[in-house]
Amino acid sequence: MERYDPGIWKNEFAFLNRPDQGDIQADLATLASAESQLSVICGKYDLSFEPSEPEAYRAEVPGATIHVLDAGHFALDTAADEIAV
Repeated sequence: MERYDPGIWKNEFAFLNRPDQGDIQADLATLASAESQLSVICGKYDLSFEPSEPEAYRAEVPGATIHVLDAGHFALDTAADEIAV
């Protein structure tokens, strides 16, 4: 069964084009002040990010766990079973 919705990018595009989202998305400094745990999940074939970017989170939040999956930008849609484990 196919679980990937090819139109899902429209929702993300609309979300990322809201006022101030560019600044919010780029501001990793706010993570450093967070008092919760951080788990970064991304796909290694995600063309929206440089391969080195997941480790940038660990630089800001030293206790962060980084999971780079065999997936693309929509890893939560295409690798949900792996992420749920």
